[in-house]
Amino acid sequence: MHIVAVGADMVGKNEWNPEVFKGAKIVNDSIAQCISRGEIRNAIVSGVIKETDIYEEIGQLLAGENPSR
Repeated sequence: MHIVAVGADMVGKNEWNPEVFKGAKIVNDSIAQCISRGEIRNAIVSGVIKETDIYEEIGQLLAGENPSR
C-alpha cells in the first residue's frame, strides 16, 4: 500500500491512525520535517514507531541509495 498524507502539516493534526505505520517501510520527503509535525510525529509520540524506523527519504529512494525491495 502506498499512502500520501499531505494534510497533517502542523503539530497535532492527523489524517491517519498512527497504527497504519506499524511494520511499514516508511519513506518521507523530509525526515526532519516529518518527525517534527504530522503523521510520522504522531506515530512516534504514540509509541507505534521510533524515528529509527524511518527507512529513508524519497530522494534517497530515487537515487537507489538503499535497496527498495
